[in-house]
Amino acid sequence: MLARARCRGRREIPPMLTVIHSNRMETLADVLAAQLRAPLGDAFAAETLVVASNGLRRWLSLGLAERLGVCANLDWPLPSRLFWDLYRALLPEVPQESAYATPILAWRVLSECGRLADEAVFAPLAAYLERQDERGRYRLARRIADTFDQYLVYRPDWIEDWEQGGQRGADAADAWQPALWRRLVACGEPHRAQLHQRFLAALQARDTPPPGLPPRLSLIGIPALPAAWLETLQALARFLRIDLYLLNPCREYWGLIEAERTLARRLPDSDPAEAYLETGNRLLASTGRLGRDFHHQLAELGEQMVRIDAFDPPEPQPAEAAQTLLQVLQSDMLELRERGERGLPRYRLRADDDSVQLHVCHGRLREIEVLHERLLALFAAHPALGPADVVVMTPDIDAYAAAIEAVFAGAEQRMPFDIVDRTARAENRTLDAVFRLLDMPDSRFEADAVVSLLEVPALRRRFGIAADELDSVRDWLSRAGVRWAWDGAQRAALGLPAQPEHSWRWGLDRLLLGSALPTGGRALYAGLLPVDAPGGEAARLVGRLAHFAAELAALRERLSGRCPPAQWRTRLEALLDGFLLAEDASELAAVQQWRDALQRLEDTAVRAGFDAAVPLAAVRDFVLGELGGERGNAGLRGGITFCRMVPMRAIPFEVVCVIGLNDGEYPRRASRRDFDLLLRQPRRGDRSPRNEDRYLFLEALLSARQVFYMSYVGRSARDDAELPPSVLVAELLDTIGRSCVRADEPTPALPRRPGDRARDPLALIRAEHPLQAFSPRAFDGADARLASHSPRLAGLARRIGRGQRLCQRLFAGEPLPPPPAELLNVTPERLIGFYSHPARYLLRERLGLRFEELDGALAHAEPFRLDEDWGERALRTELLSLRREDCAADDARRLVAAAGWLPHGAIGRLELDGASGAVDKVIAALPPASADCEPCALHYQHAGVTLSGWLRELRADGRLLVVAQPLGWRERLTAWIGHLLLQLAAAERPDITPHTCLVGSDTALRLKPLANAAAELDMLLAGYASGLRAPLPFVPPCAWAAARESDSDAARQAARRKWEGGYNSRFAYRDEAYYAAAFSAELPLDACLDWGTRIFAAIEAARSEEGA
Repeated sequence: MLARARCRGRREIPPMLTVIHSNRMETLADVLAAQLRAPLGDAFAAETLVVASNGLRRWLSLGLAERLGVCANLDWPLPSRLFWDLYRALLPEVPQESAYATPILAWRVLSECGRLADEAVFAPLAAYLERQDERGRYRLARRIADTFDQYLVYRPDWIEDWEQGGQRGADAADAWQPALWRRLVACGEPHRAQLHQRFLAALQARDTPPPGLPPRLSLIGIPALPAAWLETLQALARFLRIDLYLLNPCREYWGLIEAERTLARRLPDSDPAEAYLETGNRLLASTGRLGRDFHHQLAELGEQMVRIDAFDPPEPQPAEAAQTLLQVLQSDMLELRERGERGLPRYRLRADDDSVQLHVCHGRLREIEVLHERLLALFAAHPALGPADVVVMTPDIDAYAAAIEAVFAGAEQRMPFDIVDRTARAENRTLDAVFRLLDMPDSRFEADAVVSLLEVPALRRRFGIAADELDSVRDWLSRAGVRWAWDGAQRAALGLPAQPEHSWRWGLDRLLLGSALPTGGRALYAGLLPVDAPGGEAARLVGRLAHFAAELAALRERLSGRCPPAQWRTRLEALLDGFLLAEDASELAAVQQWRDALQRLEDTAVRAGFDAAVPLAAVRDFVLGELGGERGNAGLRGGITFCRMVPMRAIPFEVVCVIGLNDGEYPRRASRRDFDLLLRQPRRGDRSPRNEDRYLFLEALLSARQVFYMSYVGRSARDDAELPPSVLVAELLDTIGRSCVRADEPTPALPRRPGDRARDPLALIRAEHPLQAFSPRAFDGADARLASHSPRLAGLARRIGRGQRLCQRLFAGEPLPPPPAELLNVTPERLIGFYSHPARYLLRERLGLRFEELDGALAHAEPFRLDEDWGERALRTELLSLRREDCAADDARRLVAAAGWLPHGAIGRLELDGASGAVDKVIAALPPASADCEPCALHYQHAGVTLSGWLRELRADGRLLVVAQPLGWRERLTAWIGHLLLQLAAAERPDITPHTCLVGSDTALRLKPLANAAAELDMLLAGYASGLRAPLPFVPPCAWAAARESDSDAARQAARRKWEGGYNSRFAYRDEAYYAAAFSAELPLDACLDWGTRIFAAIEAARSEEGA
């Protein structure tokens, strides 16, 4: 009501500059709405409202519609556009766009840099340019243009002196700046500083309002204006009403207060207590420098400005005991006071006061998980709150967007949310894809990076590749050995050997050849080994993939070299047409944004008179600058609003959350420009990103009505080391620590000892969260601030971990119910798989658990050693298979080498020589050839298990198994199960001899016929049935280690060493995920040794002859 009454009193004030101060944005909106109820002059004229952010514009639009019933016929210019349009309205010589706008000025600076004479004054600039490539030259020109733009706004006196031949503000080393500026202004076009003076002179000469001015001008929520803009408003105030709605945290004059650190530097020997009147409120003095300087500028206007105060206390005047900590902080800044000093008592902080919170987490994802849980708790504690009452701000919204989507969209208890302020590139995959295409000339053509382009629908659509075909594409490229580089020539251009292997052209040729001439990997054509691919539609897909890759390779050539900006526009528009087929709205918008940016590229170059050839890198940087600043919607759609921390976003919310308050990341550090004279000679009112961030933090604190929530990454996820918060958080904590005591503090007068959490008020607002969301600390009820609301995580916390070093056993109780019928039908291969790793078989096949990391990414480098998947064992196996198919040794070597498994050069040749030598020994040890027999069908039942399948590799003299590696437990186990089945087959087939011969690279194992084969097989099938309900206590590596020892004690020690690992052991089987889940830390050693004795002792007993 006070604000509205004062507005009615202002109706009779003649046109002038009026500043409305309030500590609440809602009050400023009330005042603005009261003004708009009675339009001045033409009722149909648009009201001009100036804001500096889309978020504030949307909030004001909604607020005015609520207060006035409608919000229409409003013009919302940005401040820079407003003042340029004002100049154009009065000065006919002002162009549509200034020749000194940063994008245009950058081209002009780049042009001048190419024409530097051998003048001594330009020696520093010339020396820097010599060290830069072409991309660096453009970036330097852009930085110089941006710096000159700041001079025009904040140092017009320097600019005027430079144009008159002086070098004010610049020393001898920086004299190139005035000299360069004089070259730039030689074009004769007026710049902002000149236009400002002409504008003021033109207004001064008029007695009547100039045409084209709005009837009224309202600037809302802008915390600071450059001095030149303020002078413009003063001059205009003679002819129209100008209202400046200013969010002011303090009703007292605070334009001269200083932060303690500033006073300490200025007066190192002074007592901070004696400097109270100069600091006022420490938090306000340290964070409010931007607003302080602007208030000082406004105070210097004196009678030229009308001030109206519309301050409201942070609460409806209850007793102080009912205040929250947030209200106390806001009211202390409002009254410019510091609690605990000059007789003002400290605030007694209650344990249930949740108005200010600080949460310490182990990473960004954990921050979002904690935020979700705390919001649920707030909604439960304050039923009147809803998602629309919450805003979450972060310095880098793009860095948090994926975590926000993952947590809030996938939560069990979902809340509506909206992510705004993301860069256009981060928000639109199609837009980002074009940038990635522009990176192709400098890329290594890595397989996974290239295929990831096909994940963009518009690009994939252009080449006729469907989304469900990408898995096939990745599989084929992996089989073809494609790693990086288009061909050997690209590698040679990088100074590497021109090896074609593992390049795109080499791999695609193999795929295309395999589609036309499949050979099963057993024949070479022109030195290439075809990769067999399915025919029909799959073959056509290979062709489309080859076309896509070839177009990318051609793009590398088309984008190389240099040309003028106008030609780059033509080339890049052809790129858009050739690589994108846009259909939906977002894709069409992305293409149009790119076309607009390319048009802007040409227009700015033409406006600057620049037609020199530039590289693609300069064009890319230009477009990135044009599109990088574009942001998404303004939010406020009824859910939680996630947004970026940007200046002038002082929108009030019941709950304001600020996340990502990490040391070194916020506030921003000023970018170092050695030639920026503003940084060396600062003045009051200069723009400073760091001061802007400090003031934004203050505005966020002022905008919170019930809760101010903060979080940061305060612990390392790697080693739990403590990490400091932002200096702003530290300053706020320092203020709270000075001005508060705990409400349960029995003797507040006693000084607190460091680390005394029982008496530390900060312990009530600071919560340190565990690393994992399923930590038992989130469910034990000890600290409600750590509590989780997730039943799923609660169940996980009960079952897994509970803070122990090793995983809790999953099978500590009763066995599982009987398995389904399909698992009781087993083939010989699956029976061998079961006994090779019983725990893994149970968890995979019965419970569907897989602990391996599934990485679908393609390799991005050629092999420098044998891959783990194609290691020495696989290489020897492939060579042995080829040799046993009557392939000559040299031909087998060529086939294996052409498959792309081996490292390049001498290392690959050494690996192949070693494997070939081992295979030669195996081939030499093979017994004489015998007639092959047909496979034998098997069918056997026991213990409810049906064994069926085929027994292969049969010969007239028995069964022959050949491996290219030394015989270990795996080979023996495989041969043993096959030998038992051979005994059953021999009983049905008189043409089969029940002997088994297993030949390895170190020895041969021959197994004789068995009389008790059925009993041995029954034991294995019974173990299989048991192992489907509970982990079979059999770990083959441990059992084999024990079986090789003759003494029982030595056997137990050998098995335990395998299980637990040791000093000389690289691996402990108890740490393997499947064994850990099945047995935890304790292996049933006796049962394991019993199974090992049954199996490996039986194998030893069945041996008839063994030799090399």
